[in-house]
Amino acid sequence: MKPLLGYRKPAPGSQPNHLYPPYVSSIKRAPKQPLISIPITLSEITGPSFPKEIASPTAFDLTRQH
Repeated sequence: MKPLLGYRKPAPGSQPNHLYPPYVSSIKRAPKQPLISIPITLSEITGPSFPKEIASPTAFDLTRQH
């Protein structure tokens, strides 16, 4: 089994500010209080795994009829 890798936090300055006054709708949508950091747990890192036969690139072509 491979070791579990966590999520990387975005590099400082790589994400836009929540409040950007020239974008008027951000004034009402931006948080008024600081964001709360929630620790990443095992359930966010792990998920189901499927055999390659099931998860082939063509398995997700919703335009192709059965």
